[in-house]
Amino acid sequence: MNNLARMFILFALSCAFATNVFSQTAQVTGTVVDSTGSFMAGARVVATNLDTSVAREAVTNASGNYLITALLPGRYRVTSEAMGFKQTRRESVSLAVDQIGRIDFAMEVGDTRQSVTVESSAVLLDTATGTIGSVVENKQIAELPLSGRNPLDLLGLSPGIRIQGNFTGKNGDWGNFSSNGGLANSNVVMVEGLALDLARMNGPSYVPPVDATQEFRVQTNNFSAEYGRTGGAVVNFSIKSGTNMLHGSLYEFLRNNALDGNNFFNNRAGVTLPAFRQNQFGASIGGPIKKDKTFYFANWEDYRQRSSSRSITSVPASLERSGKFSQTRNRNGGVIAIGDALSSRQVNGVWTRDVFPGNIIPTNRINRVGAAVTQVFPLSNIQGDPLTAVNNYATVGGSGTNEHQVVAKVDHNLNSRWKLFGTYANLSAKSFN
Repeated sequence: MNNLARMFILFALSCAFATNVFSQTAQVTGTVVDSTGSFMAGARVVATNLDTSVAREAVTNASGNYLITALLPGRYRVTSEAMGFKQTRRESVSLAVDQIGRIDFAMEVGDTRQSVTVESSAVLLDTATGTIGSVVENKQIAELPLSGRNPLDLLGLSPGIRIQGNFTGKNGDWGNFSSNGGLANSNVVMVEGLALDLARMNGPSYVPPVDATQEFRVQTNNFSAEYGRTGGAVVNFSIKSGTNMLHGSLYEFLRNNALDGNNFFNNRAGVTLPAFRQNQFGASIGGPIKKDKTFYFANWEDYRQRSSSRSITSVPASLERSGKFSQTRNRNGGVIAIGDALSSRQVNGVWTRDVFPGNIIPTNRINRVGAAVTQVFPLSNIQGDPLTAVNNYATVGGSGTNEHQVVAKVDHNLNSRWKLFGTYANLSAKSFN
């Protein structure tokens, strides 16, 4: 591909009110009861992000139910409190993208300054919906080996997903996977809640880098009506957010052919091992703009690949370069006759021409331009076909790819009910031979 450029721009600016549900965030729901099992109305439930100290809250209704929405994936402390009752806590609750976790509280009578801590499992069971799926966590994305460091390659870890064709790698056919036996290329891939298969047929137009991906959820059955436009699976990526602590990374991943072996046919033809070199390098940084309030995250990544491959073609044989075609044969072994165009005539209504003596073009009949063009062709370097001498030249051709992408995200928490966030991503690519 020459001068091929691919660019994707994503910008999402959303205001999340406590009663809204966004697919790139999580929710917590449950019921609060007292020591007798009676529903408690008016209890205050607060979910506090342990990395940003951002808190979102809800108040239970007459049935003791509460719902906290628009929670970024991460670790939370969830507390319940009411007048005349001890505060009840669930520490280090992990919430994943697009998860509805359920936490129920049983309050004990006592001083509100006292607290009761309930041991929590590392990951909440998603019992509030009938959705079938799984989450590929940040630890898996960051630590599992990936050819080309494309996190979408980890789809194969999810039950019911079957990878097909040229799917893997930096620039594979990303839409070519099926869910539970369904048709391939009928899935939807979302980043921050935006469907990215709208800009490219049969596959997502953009997949975020490893260092910018928090996690992604794969839903294969019984997903909610908001995903009704797909006939396959729903893959939902979450971009990392900044926290109260400055954090970042600087990386380069190198692949080359230093330990590769040449194949039999290259060795026989005297062709050296094709070259291959791939560099993938970048940096990320995230932190607070205003502690407990506004956060940023940014990632830059460049990709360079240079490779070569062996190809076999045909060039004029030594005799043919000087106009001698006495050994130029067809597949049946017969000599291919070279006719003299100046002797063309009709015999009994059929056009015919005389063959050059010995099937050799006289020197004075060879066009000077044609003779010069012949010299441009390289000399044959392999035997080629025993009869026709075709495929008598082996060579190594080169190609390359340059990519550049940036991802940036800003989160601003106005209060416990409103939040504002924006995500920007840009990917440009150029391939050449």
